[in-house]
Amino acid sequence: MTIATIAALILVAGGGLQSQEPLVSSLSKDPWVIPKISQPVTLDGLSDEAAWNGIRPLPMVAFIPNPGAPPSEQTEILIGHDENFLYVAGRLYDREPDKIQSPSKKRDYFESNTEWFGVILDTFNDKENALGFMTTPTGLRWDGMVTNDAEQRTINDMPINASWNTFWDVAVAQNERGWFAEIRIPFSSLRF
Repeated sequence: MTIATIAALILVAGGGLQSQEPLVSSLSKDPWVIPKISQPVTLDGLSDEAAWNGIRPLPMVAFIPNPGAPPSEQTEILIGHDENFLYVAGRLYDREPDKIQSPSKKRDYFESNTEWFGVILDTFNDKENALGFMTTPTGLRWDGMVTNDAEQRTINDMPINASWNTFWDVAVAQNERGWFAEIRIPFSSLRF
């Protein structure tokens, strides 16, 4: 059985999304420019439209069980934007697609017995607070607000607010090659 895929990416988005200013991913110190998509994206999970052509996948490393190692399965993360939306696509290939786990479709359900794909955006560029958007192979939507660098400082201070909900869309697809997701987040749902 394969380890559940958690493909999360943390971006410093200090106002640079619409102006195509360089962004820095936590996986690399090299600037990463999120390209503007000039053709329509059909939100179907597959990210096979012409809009995605030429977008370079983000570099990926494993988090669990071997931090920093190459992923055990091929994983491609693509990011683009147009005038109104941030698009994030995940191609999560799996040699054993019949073992992909996702027991729920309930919004904001969060358990470790499922596979996840998502994005965490540091829209204030303070490396302390962020907005998270996650999905599973069943299309479950989880969104939340991260504060205090996700560190619980007191017993009553929860650093992740899963009650925070905003407008965004996701589509997923699963086939013999793995599972695939496309997330569309309106800029109006992000706080800068």
